[in-house]
Amino acid sequence: MEVAAWPGNVRELKHAVERAVVINSGGPITAAALGISGGKLTGLPDGTHTGPIPFREARDGFERAYFENLLQLSAGNVSEAARLSGLARQNFYGHIERLGIVMKS
Repeated sequence: MEVAAWPGNVRELKHAVERAVVINSGGPITAAALGISGGKLTGLPDGTHTGPIPFREARDGFERAYFENLLQLSAGNVSEAARLSGLARQNFYGHIERLGIVMKS
């Protein structure tokens, strides 16, 4: 088991765990999924940032992973992915277009 210091507060840890649960959808939660690499906080689960990141960038990273995961779970069926998210299909399309998520044809 890996142990790492958490530099933030409990609320930030709670949000990191919630994000990791959504992104991993039933799989084990790793240190990388929490944004921890080599005992250091990396900001986003993909490890592209170190230290604090702007809110919008963090939100977009979470949303991108969330919508991509829903599309993967629904085998690319946008109507099913929208149903799983609780969003109207048109709103779901708006989110994936804003985030630049490319649908595989």
